[in-house]
Amino acid sequence: MLPADNCRVLYNLTAHRNLSILILSETICTRQNYTLLVDALIHLILLTALIPEVMRFNSLQQISQRAKETIVRFPLPLMICLFAATALLWLVDHNEKNEWFKYVIKFLVTCTISLPAFIGLTLFCERYYIKKRTVIAIHVMLLLLAFLYFYFLPYEFTEITAARHLLLLLAAHLAVSFAPFLVDPEMQGFWQFNKSLFLRFLTAGLYSFVLFAGLALAILAIDNLFEAAIRDEAYQRLFFIIAVIFNTWFFLSGVPRDFPGLKRKMITPMDFGYLHNLYCCRWSRFI
Repeated sequence: MLPADNCRVLYNLTAHRNLSILILSETICTRQNYTLLVDALIHLILLTALIPEVMRFNSLQQISQRAKETIVRFPLPLMICLFAATALLWLVDHNEKNEWFKYVIKFLVTCTISLPAFIGLTLFCERYYIKKRTVIAIHVMLLLLAFLYFYFLPYEFTEITAARHLLLLLAAHLAVSFAPFLVDPEMQGFWQFNKSLFLRFLTAGLYSFVLFAGLALAILAIDNLFEAAIRDEAYQRLFFIIAVIFNTWFFLSGVPRDFPGLKRKMITPMDFGYLHNLYCCRWSRFI
């Protein structure tokens, strides 16, 4: 049961979404006023993204609590995202002439492998209830390996170096998919876990896009209305913050942690058929 405040918010969001659909349909049929078409489409995307979140969360306290739980569960991956985002923001204001440029690039390349590696390690330790001391020791070893990779990584990428890095990157991402089932293979839980990861990945991408589009349009409106002279670099910084920090944080907050419960869920081709019909019904409104 949703609180009264959330019910009112949900009602208003639904009403605005329906109004946006009517405006969008009328504009498409008349083929006039394309500015109104774009505005209605943007509102529809934003409202469609907000309605499920209002239904899912009862209060901002639950959202903050879930964010804190994600920090406690994945401290090192989120720390890597913070450092990587900082490095990307540094690159916005500096070029290759800076003496630290090549080191920052090496650091970012190392982060692309370290991030999925630490996520997979965390899932493995959670699944098999490894002792805290052992977990700390394994994390220290992985940090040492990441430092060695950073140290021996050449400044100039060749085809061999790029191919080697892509293989390691692929292995690190695949490790996330089967890390909880490495010792005790469970086909049913394996498929359910990876289906959840895939859907969470798509959801995180959608919400990141909607958030970036909304904030970028707000910055653009402020720039045009008040002549704030906002530099183009502001959009780059906003993109890096959302794509690296928010997107990863949102994705990790939805990673399953009840691994034994995954075995009790059935996965059938009907799941994919349901998703297909759901998206077809939603997009049929615009046709």
